[in-house]
Amino acid sequence: MRSYSTALVLLILAGNAASASPVVEPVITEDGVTIIDGYAVEKFTDIASPAGIACDPVGNLYVGNAASSGYVRFVSSDGTVVENIGDLLVDPDFVEFDEHGFVGGPGSMLIGALDTILEIDPITGAASTLFSGSPFSNVGEMEFDSTGRLFTGQVDIGAGVVVIDQGTPSAFFSIPDDRTGSIAVDEQDNIFVGATHSASIYKLDPSGTLLGDPFASIPIPMIGDQLAYAPVGPFSGDLFANGREDGNVFRVDGTSGNVSLFMSG
Repeated sequence: MRSYSTALVLLILAGNAASASPVVEPVITEDGVTIIDGYAVEKFTDIASPAGIACDPVGNLYVGNAASSGYVRFVSSDGTVVENIGDLLVDPDFVEFDEHGFVGGPGSMLIGALDTILEIDPITGAASTLFSGSPFSNVGEMEFDSTGRLFTGQVDIGAGVVVIDQGTPSAFFSIPDDRTGSIAVDEQDNIFVGATHSASIYKLDPSGTLLGDPFASIPIPMIGDQLAYAPVGPFSGDLFANGREDGNVFRVDGTSGNVSLFMSG
């Protein structure tokens, strides 16, 4: 089973648990915020400088740190326990849970820290370096596909997307004049790449063939370095992209590329 990254911010979508597959209709309020009937946005927990987020199979969260140096944080599945993991790291922005040990050990946490990918044992906090240097420059979001390939965006302009396949990293896709730090992967192993400065999302098939140029355009100056894909539930098949500095979150139809404002503030 693939471990999907969670939401773009530490928020939880709370709904009617008695309905496994609710039929919902969006309602647009006068403030322009999409409200899903039966669901509400709630604060899950308080945490300083959150960056990338990953989830383990039982719902615990692992949160990167947007500070120039800091700790990766563990957040229990109910949000009541928040703890630092391991030692202080330089730029530990983005995280991914390696449930099956495709890149690190089974059950390890992968950390992107500048041009390095570290493996951290979430229990003991012991860390080791898996990759460092070229083709990595400034590791962004990381996502596995169903075959165990790990895709990682690079935050530096022109550095593109790197794939790690059976332990070997190589360049996969790039946009020369943009930063492509955000990654999402759907059930068909299509790869979505967010381009920050053009506020665009690109879609590639598993072989790297571009599907649309771009697939979607977000109506703001810049998007952030995070994408999230919803594999199940009322938003199944949709992507979510955040505005870089404006507090907006946009919903992108994963098939058509249609964009709508999901929430703001």
